[in-house]
Amino acid sequence: MINSKERVQAALSSRQADRCPMQLSFTPEFAGKLRQDIGEHSLLTHNPHGGGNDHFLERTLGAMFYKGQSVSQDYKKAVHWFTKAAEQNHVIAQSNLGLMYAKGQGVNQDYEVAAKWLKMSAEK
Repeated sequence: MINSKERVQAALSSRQADRCPMQLSFTPEFAGKLRQDIGEHSLLTHNPHGGGNDHFLERTLGAMFYKGQSVSQDYKKAVHWFTKAAEQNHVIAQSNLGLMYAKGQGVNQDYEVAAKWLKMSAEK
């Protein structure tokens, strides 16, 4: 029987483990506008669609902190924002979070938690 660590290691070996797992890229113009006009707090409080918890914005912030795109790279903040989005069933955030737990980026390495998030994202 394969344990959580072996499952996660197999998943990592099938991906490019040194790359950011999320598919997010900003044009230089958009990244510059974010730096000038939109801070972390105002990005979350201004939701053009109304309502509160916006998992897309939370996942976007996680990706920005993961990559250091328009902000200083900070894996702990990336985990924070990915967790908020993942708890709202955002599949990409769940996958990113699982990979970060598997690699020990911003958190203590934990293969069981990694397997939980990766399994949740795979089941969607």
